Amino acid sequence: MSANKNAGAIAGALIAGVLTLSTGAHAQGVAPVAVEETSIARDAFSTGILGADAGGFGSDLWAGASAAELERLLVLTPSRPASPAMGRLLQRLLLTTAPGPQGAPASLGGRKLLALARVGRYDDARTIASLSSAAQDDQWVNQALAVADLLDADLSGACSREDRVNAGRDALFWVKLRVLCYASEDQFDSADLTLGVLREQGSLSDADDALLTAASIPAPLKKPVAPKTALQLALLRRLSGATAAGYEGSADGGVLLSIARNEETDARTRLVAATHAAAIGAARAPTLKALFAGVDAASDMTLADDDILIDAARFQRIAKMTSPEFLRDRATLIAEAVRIAPSFPRAYAAALVYAEDVSALEGVIVAPDEAAAFAIVSMANGRPEAAARWLQGMLGQGLNTVNEKQALEFIDLVNLLGVLDGRQARIVAAAANVQIDPPRARFSAADEIDRERLGAIIAAGFGAASSNARGQLALSAIALTSPAFLGDPVADRVAAAALTAAGLDDVRRRHEFETAWKATFPDSEAVAVTASAHDEDGGFAPSLKPQNP
Repeated sequence: MSANKNAGAIAGALIAGVLTLSTGAHAQGVAPVAVEETSIARDAFSTGILGADAGGFGSDLWAGASAAELERLLVLTPSRPASPAMGRLLQRLLLTTAPGPQGAPASLGGRKLLALARVGRYDDARTIASLSSAAQDDQWVNQALAVADLLDADLSGACSREDRVNAGRDALFWVKLRVLCYASEDQFDSADLTLGVLREQGSLSDADDALLTAASIPAPLKKPVAPKTALQLALLRRLSGATAAGYEGSADGGVLLSIARNEETDARTRLVAATHAAAIGAARAPTLKALFAGVDAASDMTLADDDILIDAARFQRIAKMTSPEFLRDRATLIAEAVRIAPSFPRAYAAALVYAEDVSALEGVIVAPDEAAAFAIVSMANGRPEAAARWLQGMLGQGLNTVNEKQALEFIDLVNLLGVLDGRQARIVAAAANVQIDPPRARFSAADEIDRERLGAIIAAGFGAASSNARGQLALSAIALTSPAFLGDPVADRVAAAALTAAGLDDVRRRHEFETAWKATFPDSEAVAVTASAHDEDGGFAPSLKPQNP
């Protein structure tokens, strides 16, 4: 049987299992597995910073999970989740304090920390490592901390990590980092020798080759490079190189946040990085607000709509409108920020930074176009009831009281609301006498989908469903929604089923809404990607290895 048929068969079994679970254990309220609490220092996987009373999951999160499957899923965890909802879910899972599965190897904790660092929670990865009983020489813990150092522009700290590692120093990450560390100490012969072995073994991406070659000569970069990983970003910074246009579409969450936080970077680049980080759940409203307020935009409202500085200028102008007489002007500018956004990242960022303002405007009579914008803001922040009220306000006395363009927009928004909350959408639709037809985002399937890997993830989900392992189910869903499987109907169906089985229908609806909303923007075409584990994690067998610096 082909890998594709295997994936489909497992998917069908998982979906059937989900239906059983949804009407069985979850519906009947079966008590969670009791897990013993302890004050003794935990391993890195069990250690977290979120308890159940602080936004985390319960202590039974990993009950029933397979340590081997969890490690496999962590290796395949995307460093840029498919949506804000999936990004927040991933962080919540990995930051929760909960005992890991029995017999879990120490590497499981390091893999978790590495996933956190890559997705943008590198400060938290450091904190968890310091609170845990993780071994000082653990390969994966040190790699996670080295990634955090690189994102913080602490090259000496990153270079010192390899000396602490006993096993696994031939992993590609360490060998590539070694080239940079040699170059940073002017040991260019050693850097060039190590790079040559990497090149001979075909272990370099185009970006790796360009950056490591320039660093080991040393010489300026011949052309801009799009950094994806923390190591590539560190190399680019050392070389004072230019960032290639469009890098934000493939960069890891940690890379985006690092660029957004770097005050030496130009304002436009920081804003682009921050809004794209928000679009994968890596940046929250406080981060965006601080950046928008701090950028020297001089409230220049003459900037073009496609210039991201206009977002900061508008934010600063709105922040000054504190008097009651500016209420209408304030509402107009907020709605404009959402409506003219040319991309999903900018629109979603606007929805985050103006969420409180829109809530404060409830009850105020606004124009239909403004009500439409506020409905989107409410949906983006998971407030379907408020969105329904804005949509009802948009109509005024009925659908025939708005122009044709507004009427069509109203119907589209009701359908989007139907993805997030069917009940609220039906109420609004009934009042307007329109039919609901919730959209499903349609993307062309990603190129070169690895069916074997897809089947392995689905199998992990099936195993989790059979043992009611909620955490493993959630990780399976996150892996299945990776851009590597974008547009694949099997991956989509199984991811939705896994979230339902894990009791995360609210996350599923948020993800589906965000995906459907994203599909309405012209830049939402699928990016051709190949499903693969992180290419820096693989093994390496050098024919000659110089001594470490």
